[in-house]
Amino acid sequence: MASYIVPFAEWLGDRGYGLVSMRNQVLMAAGFSKWLGHKGIELSDISGGHPGRYLLDRAQRPKLGDTAALRHLLAFLRSQNAIAEEIEADHNPSPVEQHVLAYERYLRDARALARETIINYRPVVRDFLNYRFGMVRSRSHSCVPTT
Repeated sequence: MASYIVPFAEWLGDRGYGLVSMRNQVLMAAGFSKWLGHKGIELSDISGGHPGRYLLDRAQRPKLGDTAALRHLLAFLRSQNAIAEEIEADHNPSPVEQHVLAYERYLRDARALARETIINYRPVVRDFLNYRFGMVRSRSHSCVPTT
């Protein structure tokens, strides 16, 4: 992805971003590129989920513009046909899953918790929400819908 860094900076400049913002976004793109290389992820295999995983893996706490910078990078790469367009899935997550995802974003963005911590919290939160608001656990521990 390194060959796209300079054109990405020019793309940002064409859209009116200031020098400080451009610098921060280019640095984010360079860090993301390095992370992709370490993970063995090819440019053509980049998906919308990779930026979130990158932000979770970084040692540095996420800052306000980090997610937007990576969203801009993916938009640029799509405009260059370097990565595929995201296909909208016909997936409507349940209300419980929507709350689990929101809680994950809170833990990542507001609390800057480690990826492993978030992964460990996910099933606990999902089980609690299912138990409290959607599902009741029977003695065999299988989920049975409430009536």
